[in-house]
Amino acid sequence: MNKIFLYYQPKLIQLIKALNLIGVELTLVGGAVRDFIGFNKFSNDLDIELTTDINIKSFDLFIDDIIQALNSIGVNSVEKLPYNILRFNYNNFMIELSPGRIESFVDGDFGHKNFSASYILSKDSERKWKRRDLTINAIGVNLSSGMIIDPFSGRDDIRDKILRHINENFYRDPVRLLRLLRFKLLLGYRMSREIMIENFIMKDLSLFHLFREGDKCGLSAMLNELQKIKLNENVKFSRDYQILMDFSGKRTFINFRQMVFCIAKSRDENLEEF
Repeated sequence: MNKIFLYYQPKLIQLIKALNLIGVELTLVGGAVRDFIGFNKFSNDLDIELTTDINIKSFDLFIDDIIQALNSIGVNSVEKLPYNILRFNYNNFMIELSPGRIESFVDGDFGHKNFSASYILSKDSERKWKRRDLTINAIGVNLSSGMIIDPFSGRDDIRDKILRHINENFYRDPVRLLRLLRFKLLLGYRMSREIMIENFIMKDLSLFHLFREGDKCGLSAMLNELQKIKLNENVKFSRDYQILMDFSGKRTFINFRQMVFCIAKSRDENLEEF
């Protein structure tokens, strides 16, 4: 029996049983699985997918049944997020529980929300997880059987420390480039030669996503990685991005707050950090 199952299953057993009673199985997927396989690290933030063989006639009623099952084990504060994601605290874990989904992209539209979603509750992980960004983030563990599910050979890429995208839809969301760089910086992995950076459309990407991803790995380090990418003349950034990349070559800052201070101090050397 694999160690990740032996760690999480006892801690989630009441949750697993409550949902099994209504014909639903749970699959742990994403970062928690990646971090254990790659670094023997256990996470308190869990992404869990719902699967069932039951013929669901009303998806809204199905989600209501899930919430009632959660209530039955004392989980009474459940936040409903877009795409029918249920977020709640359970046994010191922050859990996002969701149905699998398939994303259909709008032709010619490149952006962070340029898709429509349909739901899939079967165990067809290859079909569901094509929407995920990287192979290392598309590994799951069935929390009833302990079976490891790895349709895109993500474990091999963790072993080889490679960041490899799953399919060409990867390029439709420019935020994924920032996530790619974050994983490169935090995990120490190299990008696969198959990834074509110039396929990303960066000119309309807002600074919000830069600050959010940069805060997780060091904003200045993120900007320096973008500066290297800028050497590819086929990659175009907005003027705001260019200003920040130029500034990061002169100062080092970890997050948005430090960046603001560095900019202010560059204009007033007597300014003390706030």
